Amino acid sequence: MCNFIYPVFYYTDNPTISLFQFNFNEKVINKSTALAFLGYCFYILFSSDYNNKTTVNRNMAKRYEISEKVFLSIMGLSFFFFLGFYFTGGFSKLVQVYQGNGSMDEVTSSSYLSILFDCCTLLVASLVFIVNSNRFRVIGLFYLALVVMLYLLTGSRGTSISILLILLVGYSKYIKEINSLVFYIGIISGAIFMYIVSIFRVMRGEYSDSVAEVSSQFKSIFDPFLDIIINNRNLYVLVDFVDEHSSVYFLNIFASVIGVMPGLSFFLNYFSTPDFIISGRLSTYLQFGNNPPFGLGTNMVGEAYLSFGLVGVILVFSLLGGFVRYLRFSSNFYSNLILILLTGFAIFLVRSDYLFFFFFLTWSLLIFYIVTMILASYTKKRGR
Repeated sequence: MCNFIYPVFYYTDNPTISLFQFNFNEKVINKSTALAFLGYCFYILFSSDYNNKTTVNRNMAKRYEISEKVFLSIMGLSFFFFLGFYFTGGFSKLVQVYQGNGSMDEVTSSSYLSILFDCCTLLVASLVFIVNSNRFRVIGLFYLALVVMLYLLTGSRGTSISILLILLVGYSKYIKEINSLVFYIGIISGAIFMYIVSIFRVMRGEYSDSVAEVSSQFKSIFDPFLDIIINNRNLYVLVDFVDEHSSVYFLNIFASVIGVMPGLSFFLNYFSTPDFIISGRLSTYLQFGNNPPFGLGTNMVGEAYLSFGLVGVILVFSLLGGFVRYLRFSSNFYSNLILILLTGFAIFLVRSDYLFFFFFLTWSLLIFYIVTMILASYTKKRGR
């Protein structure tokens, strides 16, 4: 959807829709689309079950069951970080961002509370169907519903979509497999609902006063998915940049790697590489310079191409596919947890750098490990 809808359905009739109004080299559209297709082919090749190893296990929830203490501890941490994020003005800043009066950097840089809150909440969503208590499962689902609604009321859809994706996959894996009809109805209903949220988000900003005026701007059945589709422009810009200059030899994901541990960002000062290269901001910088009015985002295929050209695309998607395939057939609890957490980033990964999930995944696993170790140690001491 991100890389194929625009060149097929928009370019001939409405080529300047949304962010495509900003100039880009149209000569690279075919090459960029081919690169995206190549990357997806390598991902499918390395992630597919070509050895027929898939086994049906109807007792997955029992197999990976966790105690109420672990689940309640993580949900308690989530609620604690929620309170901290709320009382430090995190949600009010989010509202300002989607009203056009603030910057997302102000939300994430104000404290680590928002990140820790998201990590713990995604953990709650990943564990809610395997906790060995129906009562706490209901409590967890109710808590997650409140978080989703609160985020949607601010105009932010990212965390809400991640939670809902994890719940969808978790339910299908642990409780009852979701058939294709229900799945597609859910996807279409979700897209319509998020489309409505986007309309009201625009209405609260400086752009429009009425639903009719806003909705009249949408003329295609694909318009509700524009938040994903418009990131295809970043692919064109990044491909054109590499063809004209060169790749950056994986420096563009350096910040994602060292940024996992707080405080390590000072290492960036030892390199002469500009900040916009290693922060996924190259597309924005090329359009607006050093002081952009807003961010244009990036593109996963474009970031892989920026890293090491054609080889980078093949390598990144092959490794990601192989990683997913390993997780699918591993019986290890942590492998299963990683796979469930990854589903929460499935939609947004196409519009980010390919290590976008690395920080959240690392900290979510670290939080889970620390909680389980502390509780195990406490239980052991009480047993003595």
